[in-house]
Amino acid sequence: MSDHTTSLGEEKHKVYFSDELTFLDKLTLISQIYDGQLKGQFDIKHDNQKVTYQGQVTEISKDEIVVKSDEQFHLIKVENILAIQLAEGEKQMNRREVYKDKLQMDYFSESYIKFEEDFYRYSADNIPLTFIIDDILLSMALSHKNYFRLNKQKSVDGRDHYFHFHFTLDSDNKNVRTFRYVGRGTLNS
Repeated sequence: MSDHTTSLGEEKHKVYFSDELTFLDKLTLISQIYDGQLKGQFDIKHDNQKVTYQGQVTEISKDEIVVKSDEQFHLIKVENILAIQLAEGEKQMNRREVYKDKLQMDYFSESYIKFEEDFYRYSADNIPLTFIIDDILLSMALSHKNYFRLNKQKSVDGRDHYFHFHFTLDSDNKNVRTFRYVGRGTLNS
């Protein structure tokens, strides 16, 4: 496969994370490829066409990246990236690996203690919260929502409960999201 191509190639070698990557998702995927010194494939929008560049990310800024292919360097605007995947032959990442150590709960705060209390008050499951917290955070990140729903089948009162969070980006590492519980709501449906 050439470094610059407009063809997709074989679909079995493609791993699309999303048709609509958020800016934060793009930066997370780029940093994973950069940190792992992996070869990535970047589908970008250029003059109303899709162009593909393949190579290693050598530089990262908030708005642009530099990708070194076998032939040259490519300056790519992050906003123009449509899809990011690992190049053929690289170990494939799943979404859980992409977000590994990037999603955190504000465990040592009053808001987390309140979340634990609310969760155990309304959950009919006997599963400890610590066993499922990573799945809750991953679910919120993948769905781009600031809440998760405890459905009525798993609640003690037969109602849907929504647990709402705010997240902040770590000042030292903008790829890390820290979630802070802000409250709960219900629907009677």
